[in-house]
Amino acid sequence: MTLVDIIPTESYDTHSRSESVRRWGSSYSTALLDPRCLTFSVPSVEGVIGYRKENNCAVVFGEPVCPPESREILVKTFHQHCKEHGWRVIYLISSQEFRDWAFANHICRGSVHLTEELVINPQFDATVGSKGHLLRKKLNHSTGEGVSVQEYVDINPVLEKDIETVANIWLKGRKGLQIYLADFELFSDRKGKRWFYASQKGRVIGVLFLNQLEAHKGWLLNMQMAVPEAPNGTTEALVLKAVQILREEGCSYLTLGTALSENEGTFVGFGKISSWLGQSVLKGVRYFFPLDKRRKYWEKFQVKKEPTYQLFEKPQIGIKEIIGVMRIITTK
Repeated sequence: MTLVDIIPTESYDTHSRSESVRRWGSSYSTALLDPRCLTFSVPSVEGVIGYRKENNCAVVFGEPVCPPESREILVKTFHQHCKEHGWRVIYLISSQEFRDWAFANHICRGSVHLTEELVINPQFDATVGSKGHLLRKKLNHSTGEGVSVQEYVDINPVLEKDIETVANIWLKGRKGLQIYLADFELFSDRKGKRWFYASQKGRVIGVLFLNQLEAHKGWLLNMQMAVPEAPNGTTEALVLKAVQILREEGCSYLTLGTALSENEGTFVGFGKISSWLGQSVLKGVRYFFPLDKRRKYWEKFQVKKEPTYQLFEKPQIGIKEIIGVMRIITTK
C-alpha cells in the first residue's frame, strides 16, 4: 500500500475518539475529545490525528493517537493531505521521542521547547520528609476544616449533579485570558475514567477526575476543581487521595499535563527573524497568561519534568502561524 492508494477520511465518531485516547493517548491527547476538533484517519490503519484548522494552519493537538506501527503511514498521509489543501502543519505539543522521529524522517524542520510535562510516580510519597512539609500543612488544614475526600464509584444521580455543580461554579469563576484546549464532560463515555470528590458538612466542594492512559500504564489527572469558598488545601487533598489509591493499586504513572517551562524557549531550525518573533510572542504569553502558577503549584508534589516541544513542518514562524495558534488556544 502506497500513499497514493490511500483515501483518508475526516469522519470519526465520539466513542472511537475516546477509545483511541484511552488505548494510545498521552496527556495532551484529550483535546481530541472536544467536538470542535477535526480528526484524520486512514482506512485499515488504526489510530487518528486530532487537529483544528485556522489561518491555513492545521494545528495538531499532541501527537498521532495510534499504535507505533501505524504512525509512519498515518503521519505521512496526513501531511500529504494538508499539502494538497495548502495548510501548514504545527504540532502544538509533542514528546522528545516524537520530535526526534519527526526530524529524522524530515516530517518537521523546526522545533521550540517552551513547555514540559509534569509527572508523578504514585509509589513515591511526596508528603514525607522536609520537602513534604508544605503538603502536610495543606492536608492538615483541610482536614481540620472538616474536608473529606472519597472516590466516586457507584451510580448516584444526585451526587453526580452536585459534582457537576462544582465544575460549573469553577468554570464560571475563571477570570482573565485563559489557555483553552478542550471542553469536557464529567460523566460522558465513562470507560477509563475515575472521579474523586471533596465534601464539607455534606456539601461537595471539590472535584478531580482521571483519564486512563493504557500506553503509559497509568492515568492523566484531567482536571481538579474547587468552589471559591473551599478551605485552603482542598485541591491538594483531592490529589493526595487519588495518588494514595493509585499507590495501593501498584500504579507508577500519573501525568498532570503540561506547564510552561522555566527556560526562555529554545528554538531549533529557525532563522534569526523567526526566532526573534517567537521569543517576542513567548514574552507576551508569559505576561498575559499565568502559566507559571500552574508549574509552581505542582512543584510541591515533587514532580518529574519531561521536555515537550512545539513542532513546525517548515522552519518558519510568521504572523499567520502565531495568529492561528493563538486563536485556537484562547477560543472556546
